Amino acid sequence: MKKTFIPLMFVFILFGCTNIFAHETKRLDSQPNLQCSNVTLTLNFDNFPNETGWSIVDANGITVAAGDGYTAADSTATINECLPYGCYSFVIKDTGGNGICCGFGNGSYTLTDDATGNVLTSGGAFSSSERTNFCLDEPTSCAKVGLRIRFDKTPQQTSWEITDANGGLVASSGGTYATNLANTGLALPEVACLPDGCYDLTFFDAINNGMCPFQSNAAGVGTFVTPGTLVPVGSIVATLGAVASPSICGNYVLYGVDGTLIASGGGAFGASETTNFCLVNGMAQRIVQDTEALINIYPTLASEWLTIDYNGNDDIQINIMDVNGRILQQHAPDKHAAPTFTLNISDIPTGIHFIQTLTANGVIMTEKFVKQ
Repeated sequence: MKKTFIPLMFVFILFGCTNIFAHETKRLDSQPNLQCSNVTLTLNFDNFPNETGWSIVDANGITVAAGDGYTAADSTATINECLPYGCYSFVIKDTGGNGICCGFGNGSYTLTDDATGNVLTSGGAFSSSERTNFCLDEPTSCAKVGLRIRFDKTPQQTSWEITDANGGLVASSGGTYATNLANTGLALPEVACLPDGCYDLTFFDAINNGMCPFQSNAAGVGTFVTPGTLVPVGSIVATLGAVASPSICGNYVLYGVDGTLIASGGGAFGASETTNFCLVNGMAQRIVQDTEALINIYPTLASEWLTIDYNGNDDIQINIMDVNGRILQQHAPDKHAAPTFTLNISDIPTGIHFIQTLTANGVIMTEKFVKQ
């Protein structure tokens, strides 16, 4: 067999030329289409940078970025990475077993979240390796909402709350209001900043007559304004007493910071009044209170099919959304073909969902249903 002679020096040169003048950073873009958050790693080396290596490992144990082969002693390297939102481990190693500080130089490392400026991990004094877990949370957009309340003669009976689709309390009045607000208005320009999702605004009355005071006849025999009594918001009614004294029914408006009407109500609603609304892409959606006149959705407890009767004249778009405001289905039915639409919901998860109907003139109507 013929043998090939290769000079030993030549072999040394082949292996010796790797990473002499530059370090190597390895990236594994396993999910390149995901949104990501920028992080910056700053490495201050000790006298033996060739002993230093690092890696970032995701929650599945996959290395998404790494670096080693550094050569410039007592220098600084800055590495920028964009990591998909999620949780990770940062691992730094020293093959010499004495870290990067402080026996052979004052080395250190810092990993920073560029979006917030927060230091995710830092150090330098370790032995062979050091691991730190950290998470990068996706930014949550929210919509600021304000509330305007016009009280009746008894604000000490009025309270309100905003709950999310799971029934969790996200904002409230914290109780009823003081008597000195009787027949006055109260502006609350920012009661909450709400992430995308669907919510309930509920107003309560402590003695079950809504935001209207007592009625009385000329003889002073008083009766409650009860549910079912048609007393429009702003109507003049009378308080209990031998002499009838006029008073104005109260009302309220929930609005976005851009002035968009989200919900309104008041008057004689009885013990409580609840309005559903949703936020999409950080924006409050405009709805109409009397949706029954335009839209009827049934059954509200459904497993396979939903039926929608639409009595308006505008073209509409129908969205089925989950409690986080994520659109699961979109439909653009031909309103002129038939006023009734049937939607197949068999493929959506069980739980609370919302039907959002958007008309061509910008009116948004939202109704809740439960998928079995």
